[in-house]
Amino acid sequence: TLYSAGSDTTIYALGNTLRALAENPEQYQLLRSDIDEFAVRAFEEGVRYDNPARFTRRRAATEVDVDGVTLPADAKLLLLHMPGGRDPRRWENPGRYDITRDVVGKHLGLGFGVHACVGARVARLEGVSLLSALARHVASIELAGEPEVTMNMAVHGHEKLPLRIVPA
Repeated sequence: TLYSAGSDTTIYALGNTLRALAENPEQYQLLRSDIDEFAVRAFEEGVRYDNPARFTRRRAATEVDVDGVTLPADAKLLLLHMPGGRDPRRWENPGRYDITRDVVGKHLGLGFGVHACVGARVARLEGVSLLSALARHVASIELAGEPEVTMNMAVHGHEKLPLRIVPA
């Protein structure tokens, strides 16, 4: 669990966030304008916007009401992270990558409480460190070809993500 938590999902989260920044250059320039303010938000918004974990499985410990539907104790549940991050009942303009969005600690992308991702702190440290370094040294990030999405049931990311990195 520790190996995969600190590996695939973190790599895919970083790639998905870089793609979002390449496709939204105004957001990358905003990140560059105030790295201390926006590096954390850029990574967290990347996880909300294009989560690398497709789903999480759980069981209901007791009978529980979910949005007017009563689930029996021991019901099997499947939390779909990607649709949760794009739910218009929760997020304004959910299909837009927006680093000004108040998302830190408010999305389900890395879990929460006792069910938080075991590698979440490492992923956040790596993500914010990478985005901060890029923003300091790179003028722009651009797509340099067609990305190829990985075909994997458990994670969502890229097999190939051709980017052009323009030095500052």
